[in-house]
Amino acid sequence: MQTLLKKGWLKMDFQKCRVFLPAMVLSAVIILSVHIEKSGAAEWIITPEMSVTGTYDDNLLFEDVSDYELRASPGLRANMTGERTRLEVAGKVDVLSYLDYSEFDRVNQDYTLQSEYDLNPRTTLKMGGRLRFDYTFETELEEAGIVSEKSRRSYYTFLPGISVALDERNSLALDLFYASTDNRRDERADSWSTGGDLVWSRMFLDEQTFFLAGAGVEHVDFESRRVEGTHDIYRGIVGVSRDMGERYNVLLRGGPTWTHSRFDRNDERRRDDDLGFFIDSRLLWQITERTSTDVGIDHGQYQSIYAENITRNRIRAGLRHRFTEKWSGNATGSFINSRTTGLVSREKRNTWQTGLSATYNLRPDMFFDLGYRYRHTRDRVDSTSKDGNRFFLQFTIRFPKQLN
Repeated sequence: MQTLLKKGWLKMDFQKCRVFLPAMVLSAVIILSVHIEKSGAAEWIITPEMSVTGTYDDNLLFEDVSDYELRASPGLRANMTGERTRLEVAGKVDVLSYLDYSEFDRVNQDYTLQSEYDLNPRTTLKMGGRLRFDYTFETELEEAGIVSEKSRRSYYTFLPGISVALDERNSLALDLFYASTDNRRDERADSWSTGGDLVWSRMFLDEQTFFLAGAGVEHVDFESRRVEGTHDIYRGIVGVSRDMGERYNVLLRGGPTWTHSRFDRNDERRRDDDLGFFIDSRLLWQITERTSTDVGIDHGQYQSIYAENITRNRIRAGLRHRFTEKWSGNATGSFINSRTTGLVSREKRNTWQTGLSATYNLRPDMFFDLGYRYRHTRDRVDSTSKDGNRFFLQFTIRFPKQLN
């Protein structure tokens, strides 16, 4: 045993298990769900999808070069609804190619699974997961406003849970997660995260409003060439939601957080305790029969590509209007403010995005999108800024097939 430990064989096997175990579990969920419904009625809807997008970008990946981007995105989604089981499996591949700068060519993959199984009328088991291969540039910019180099990354998460209806108005939900991020570049931190939330909800007399209360915990281990350490995050949860079907839906959650961080860097150990709060809010409103809006505001802490906590404020808004049966328009905007404490790297950034697009439906499962997006990011540490303009034309076709 000691010989195996010294050679690192057991550690290597454990790393492999961490990668393949969630995939094996999710595969088992699919097989189990299909087996469960064999003896009963189940309805499957299979939806292959293909979209092709041509884009002109005047500041490609903020590298101060212009080029034409061609993106081909085949995908497949399968939904199954049975007497006691609900299952959704989806996969999508984005193949990006450039006319002049082929060094930016890349392939992204994204696979998701969500399933629910009713043990009895009051108890539901939930199982979900995601496997994603992408690049830090796209993900970090969209999530935290950080401009990073093109670095390959793999990410997977495993999401089991259970919800119990205590009575007609009260329910209890336990949602757990395990996530892993593997970055190819040594200066980017690999991380492993485990935790969960326990939330009690109560439905008001109007049967449309819910009150939420609970607590959550998360433990994060990270490691890179420069630094390694841990984060322990504790949070209280309180909130309210109101669901009025197609008219509007409101969600407001928040609560206090406490983060304890430990860093080991160049034989130096540093610790940090941060008391803060989080907010997660969203409004979906069908203003008129043809006009709808979607607004979200959130504040909280997230791990950066350097494994340090990012405090992020984000505002998102969208407005959609249907002009005719075939034509519709969409306007979007977002603002991200992010900063770190400087224990690993000092970062303060503001990022703005705004866009306009129009959609023309050739038929219910075939449509064109034409649009423009402007993106601006400002580094408040060194007082520099970067801008980008993107013009795109996209064609999408779906092939839904219903099986009974």
